[in-house]
Amino acid sequence: MSKKIAIGAMKAILYFIQNGLAYLLMLVVMTYNVGLFFFVIAGNTVGYIIFGLILKSNSSDPNPHDCH
Repeated sequence: MSKKIAIGAMKAILYFIQNGLAYLLMLVVMTYNVGLFFFVIAGNTVGYIIFGLILKSNSSDPNPHDCH
């Protein structure tokens, strides 16, 4: 039981960090600075390539987001 609570707490902390960073990036884009806008888009693209494509290709699970 305590292991489930610890895992849930860790997921909640990571969710908090993810949303906090997303809102910070939104505020950066809302400054209407074109250079910062392109850096945010480039960073998201590089992150998608690294964590979306490369790590997904190493996964043996064909449907990693399916819960059943």
